[in-house]
Amino acid sequence: MSYLEENLRILKKTRPKLARLVEEAPPLPADRLAPTKTGGVTALVDLPDGKRLLLASKYQPEEEAKRLLEGYEMGPTSTYFVLGMGMGYHVAELQRRRKPETRLVVLEADPSIFRTALANCDFAGMLSSEQVHILVGDRIAELFAELRNFVFEIFSSPIVVVPHRPSIAAARDFYRRAHHDLTEFVQGGSLTVKTALILSRASFHNRFANIVPYLSSVGVRVLYGRHRGLPGIVVSAGPSLYRNIDRLKDLEGRAVLFAVSTALKPLLARGIRPTYSVLLDFHDVSRRYFDRIDPAVAAKIPLVCDSKAAPAAVAAYDGPLVIGDDTFLDAVFKELQIQKGPLPPGSTVAHTAFHLAHICGCDPVVFVGQDLAYSYHVTHVPGTAIFNQWLPELNRFQTLDMKEWENIVRLKGALVKVKSVDGKELYTDEQMLSYRKDFELLISLGDRTYIDATEGGAYIEGTQVMPLSEVIERYAGPVRPELLDPGLPRLAPEDRREIFKGALEALELRTKEMDEMSRLYRDAIDILGRIENRIERGERVNKMIRKVHDIRTRCREFGHIYHVISNLAIADNIHRQVEDRRIRSEKLTGREKQREQTRRDLEYVRALSRGLDYLKELALEIRPEIEREAGDAAEGTVSEGRPEAGDGRAPG
Repeated sequence: MSYLEENLRILKKTRPKLARLVEEAPPLPADRLAPTKTGGVTALVDLPDGKRLLLASKYQPEEEAKRLLEGYEMGPTSTYFVLGMGMGYHVAELQRRRKPETRLVVLEADPSIFRTALANCDFAGMLSSEQVHILVGDRIAELFAELRNFVFEIFSSPIVVVPHRPSIAAARDFYRRAHHDLTEFVQGGSLTVKTALILSRASFHNRFANIVPYLSSVGVRVLYGRHRGLPGIVVSAGPSLYRNIDRLKDLEGRAVLFAVSTALKPLLARGIRPTYSVLLDFHDVSRRYFDRIDPAVAAKIPLVCDSKAAPAAVAAYDGPLVIGDDTFLDAVFKELQIQKGPLPPGSTVAHTAFHLAHICGCDPVVFVGQDLAYSYHVTHVPGTAIFNQWLPELNRFQTLDMKEWENIVRLKGALVKVKSVDGKELYTDEQMLSYRKDFELLISLGDRTYIDATEGGAYIEGTQVMPLSEVIERYAGPVRPELLDPGLPRLAPEDRREIFKGALEALELRTKEMDEMSRLYRDAIDILGRIENRIERGERVNKMIRKVHDIRTRCREFGHIYHVISNLAIADNIHRQVEDRRIRSEKLTGREKQREQTRRDLEYVRALSRGLDYLKELALEIRPEIEREAGDAAEGTVSEGRPEAGDGRAPG
């Protein structure tokens, strides 16, 4: 069986779509192929200037491949991005050197070149590995969408880029775009991991502090398809909102207006009432988004919020709440069988509003005020909370313009130029660049019409650029009463009472289970410590390892709690995964392997124990609230005076 036949046989099993692409690709013409002195082939490719270039040496292509990889440290858990397949010699050499846990990402512009490489080298091991990702052709966005599933594994270890110069010279535009997208992926992925590590405990604190509104509010599932076929306007607070904010009055009641929390007060100040507002912000300063909003107005604008949103902001809003499900709270209160419906997480509140527009069935989805850049050299539309925060600092020596300039200059090292909606250039920063990329990925995977009616800011690939006046003319329908007052279902007092009684019972069960888990973890830490000492002394540890396995079996009874605390200890979880990969890649055996595994397990169990202690603290903090709410419900009252909403049946 030839190399091509064997490689295709494996591809059909592991990557059928890629196999079809290879089979359909025409072979390189014979006059462009040349034999090498070592029995392989090389190929001539045309350059933009009319010259031709060999993709590999005619004489010693294998040695050339080794020289290409000189200086690249082969880390056991690293991720290698190879820009250009060429004739495959350098990829085959990299495959030969890679450890089992090394991740390999190969990008090739030309399907015919990729086919020729498969006919030239044996890639059986590479093509059958789950640690290998391959992109052939121009669908770069699909590759990085796939890699997002492995963001923690990729960014917990070194990333190495291996450029194949001849391939890049032959398809410069493709590889320039690939490198650009790779840079954005690295920036965005690093930010995702850092944010998860930094905000892990803060997000859990917010979840539990929001337990009363979470249990008593309506779930996102009541919005599924609620506004199918109507235009959805995602209103953000970018600088360009100032140009169009008054025109949004023409859409009130005629389209579904999703106002991000920062844009709500500027809209209300102009007498524009959105259909929904959306909250994601973790920080308590976000309560200012809702200061001094008339309760009668708020009562007709549901606030759709993430369960991790700042408790102070959630409490400050006087209108009805809509909350998406939270797997961690649902695990703690699993007996309630909460089914709120998912609200997909977003990098920003605007991404959450974008997801909400899809949940509601809106089409088209229209962006307004979504600059994702420093349009007019400012950060937000005037009237947002940040401007009010600056007011005490303003004087004749410190103006709003100066505050904006300071805000931008602080990010000087991260500023980059991007294409604007009018084809010119303007500045953005790495963070907003990452947010734009997220939108572009979501749009590429979406099935709606996407329109950018911001009339300013960065160009978002996949959108139609259109003035808001044209959007109104083409898509706005007649006024619909349900868009002026969504009238969500409310939770009956007797249902509320049952919910909080059930929540109290669930919390009592979890407290007993957590006490038992604490005892098991203490025992495991003690035994693992003694195992570590015995291994150092060369003594047998088999019986003690069986005891650890028995404890692990017992802990599996509490999988719902482990689900929570393993995410509380996310940094340690990532470290454990890295250690797992390192131990496997180094192929340790005997006592050396036992020593490393024991050290890894001891560190991780200690981290889980700390996470469990924190979870117990959170449970202790919310218990009085749940007791009070259960008592209030029994007496027919509702604390805080919030208009409670529900689906009339369950806490979702």
